[in-house]
Amino acid sequence: MKEKNKTIAEMYLHAIRSLAVQSIQHCYLEAGYTQYEKDSMHAVIERACNHVNVYTKLQWYTVDSSAKKSGRPYAVTEMEGYMKDFK
Repeated sequence: MKEKNKTIAEMYLHAIRSLAVQSIQHCYLEAGYTQYEKDSMHAVIERACNHVNVYTKLQWYTVDSSAKKSGRPYAVTEMEGYMKDFK
């Protein structure tokens, strides 16, 4: 847990320094109330990954966007260059 706290603190410090953020509000979720649509989305994508071999990043976009079998497919946005590792 200490490592996660340090990572979050580093992320907040980066936001304050580079994005001119004036304040940060950190909220904790109540136990038992954390089921979101994205949780089920991740489960659907994980199940789809069990049936294919993925060798390139482009294949991940295809697997992710086609994992949902009914309704509109998931919209996949490439985040290349926008991700930071705060560890």
